[in-house]
Amino acid sequence: HNVVPPVNPKMKTKCLNRAFPFIGSDHERKQYTTYFNSLLKQKCKKHDFIFIDIYSDYADSQGFLNIELSDNTVHIGNPCHLKKFIDANIL
Repeated sequence: HNVVPPVNPKMKTKCLNRAFPFIGSDHERKQYTTYFNSLLKQKCKKHDFIFIDIYSDYADSQGFLNIELSDNTVHIGNPCHLKKFIDANIL
């Protein structure tokens, strides 16, 4: 499973009032996440694992985690796209 899109720093105050660290610029955080996901995908392919890539399904128009589909922090809260991928590719 891919790493989910990074959280938009503007949502920091809505994330259960926690002080989440936002290290790097918005561009850098998105770039590192997509880079890590590309490496993870390569390793999955090399070892014949299924790579569940639903990154774009959970990203908003700016490339950040869609808060409507999150748990209001940094995780997926609504598994609709994960379930859709599993139904279409695994079951």
